[in-house]
Order: sequence, then structure tokens, then C-alpha cells
Amino acid sequence: MTTARERGRVAVITAVSGQHDELMGHVGGIAVGSRVPDLHVVIGMADPDVSRGRLPITSDRWRTITRAAQTTDPARLPLAAARNLGATVAMDAGADVLIFVSVRCIPGPRLVERYADLVGTADHTAPVLWCGEVRELPPPSPVIGYPVYRLEPQAVDVEPLLPEGYREVEVASRAVFGDSFALTAEGFRGTGGFCPRFRGAEGVDEDFARVVSSAGGTVVRVGGVPAYRQFRPAASPGEGDVHRLVRNANVFAERWGRTMSIEEWEALVATGVAQRDEKRGRWVVA
Repeated sequence: MTTARERGRVAVITAVSGQHDELMGHVGGIAVGSRVPDLHVVIGMADPDVSRGRLPITSDRWRTITRAAQTTDPARLPLAAARNLGATVAMDAGADVLIFVSVRCIPGPRLVERYADLVGTADHTAPVLWCGEVRELPPPSPVIGYPVYRLEPQAVDVEPLLPEGYREVEVASRAVFGDSFALTAEGFRGTGGFCPRFRGAEGVDEDFARVVSSAGGTVVRVGGVPAYRQFRPAASPGEGDVHRLVRNANVFAERWGRTMSIEEWEALVATGVAQRDEKRGRWVVA
């Protein structure tokens, strides 16, 4: 088994579907970090520009690997399956530390360095999921080409709330990590990966937290590892989003015997858009 001292090959894993400006900011954040990854694995979901290597996201400082996640419906993107593919590609390339960062997020200046240190602090036979803080960035001020914060998030007045050294063990029902988290390659193998039955993002993180817990592992919220979520105007869920949420809620309920606790789902239930069909034992769109 790989020991903590032998770990070191680090991969950042990102899934993308058309968010190319955000991807440029994401890569820019990696480039200015105190430590760059050995690998950056970028999975395109219905995004041939990414999967065919048409974007300027490579660097001579790390190896970039792009792949395509199989999907037949761009409205129901396979985020869970894309993350699994990214992890597999990274591990096949020799990665010991897997850092998942959303394409919407600019990694903080020490994110890769701090995650690599945290993941390698001790040996664990059960998976430990390290979850860093994600801070929302304000609307950007345009400059030539890109908003300034995309390359210099530390220049924005959005300070992390959790101090370095902060650690809190979280219960599995709280999806605390979302867009930024890390674990060892052996820890990921021990979970069996993300459930590919989900479509889109809703429920994926909370489900995985429960998978980690069920495997005897731990979810740990940590300070000093901020990522910065790039601004995107809020949009009301369309009909396709509602049906996807209901579908994911039923997958989650089948797996765990309870409903998801994410805000989008709770809002649908509270407004009566989603209702429980007791005869069928399933959630339906009202």
C-alpha cells in the first residue's frame, strides 16, 4: 500500500461543458498557485472543444489530459460519470492525490499545496474526504479579455472565513464540499466512485458524502484551502431542470431512504412543484 511519505503525484480534476471563459480563469488560478499539479485532467461533457484539445489550457509546467464523457443529452450532463472518468484517467497516469475543483472555481493561491499536504498527513485504511471552503466572487470589472479576478483572485476583497488549521468532521448528510475537495487515490477506489445514475449536479455531492461514510470514512471540512466561485447570474430552473431534480431526488431516495437536503430541492418541495406520490412511492412533478 502507498504510504503518506510516498504520496506526491497530484492531479486536479475538472469537468467542463461550454464554460470556456470560466475554464480560462480556473487554469489561470492553477498557474499562479504556490504549487502546480503534476496533472490537470479536464473532462468535456458534450464539449468537443475541450475533449479534442482545441482550447489554450495546456502548460509546460504540468501535464494536461483531456477526455470526453459519454452523453446523449446536453441538458442532463453526467457530472458524476465525468468525475469518475477524471479520477480513472488521473490514477492511470500515476496520480496519488485527487483534487476535484469545479470549472467555475479559481483555486486559491495555496489550494493545490495545502490539499497535497492534508491528504498526505496520515495513512488511512478508510477514505477521508477533505473539503475546502468555496467563496462567491462578486460581478467582475471587465478588462481586456478577462475579468481581473480570474487571474488574481487574491486581489479581490473576498477573504476566506475559515482559518488555516481549522478542521471539523462533518456528518454525511451535509454536502459541505461541493466544488472543491480532495482525497487519496486509494480512498477514491475504496468508495467505488460517484453514483453514475445522477444527471447534473444535484444530489451528487451529498450522495458521495454518504458513500464515504458508508465505507467507514470521514468527511472533514478544512480551513486555509479556499477556492473562489466565479460570478454567474442566477437563473430560474426551467422545466428540464425541474424534471432532472425530481429524477435525482428519486435516485437519492432509493439509495438512502430519505430525500436530498440541497436548497434547490427543498425549494421545489416547499412551493409544491415537486410532490410525493404515495401510491407509487416516488416524487413527481405536480
